[in-house]
Amino acid sequence: MMAYGLLKSIYEDNRTIPERFPNDSQETPRMNPVQIHLALNHAPLFGILSFLALFGYGMYAAKEELKKAGLAGLLVFSLVTPFAFFSGEKSEDRVERLDGISREDIHAHEEAGESAFAFAAGMGAIAAFQLLLYLFPNSAGLRRKTAWAVLLISLIALGTMAYAARTGGHIRHGEELGKGPAVPGGS
Repeated sequence: MMAYGLLKSIYEDNRTIPERFPNDSQETPRMNPVQIHLALNHAPLFGILSFLALFGYGMYAAKEELKKAGLAGLLVFSLVTPFAFFSGEKSEDRVERLDGISREDIHAHEEAGESAFAFAAGMGAIAAFQLLLYLFPNSAGLRRKTAWAVLLISLIALGTMAYAARTGGHIRHGEELGKGPAVPGGS
């Protein structure tokens, strides 16, 4: 209940957050797709940033345990990314009906999200492959080579996610980016 009140205070515009979903009981407020997307979309970005740093440090310090932990985290956050992506698909219909929301900004964010989703999937696949190589003691040479591929694709995934986050900010936070009020009458 407290989280719902906090989110509602952030979005005072009643067109953004309905009081209840259809058929909800009066006792149980739930998050709508827009709120779910806003809650989920930061996890992959900051998770990948954190575990990429851990993996990179593991490479620099030649510490296999740190590399494995970084790989496991990258794999986990590649599996979290679809939740952020598909929650965005569900929230798009609600947001594009609001006054002052640019369909071009929504489309740019969706395109950026698709790229981020694809690179995160690739990152997860290569991180899983790298982790599987640890099961084979004679694979040290191949692990060294694929570690650089993990690092590269993870950096690209991180960059595309940061760009998707930036384009998402344009949808509702245009006033902070010099585009004028995001919603007519907004300050």
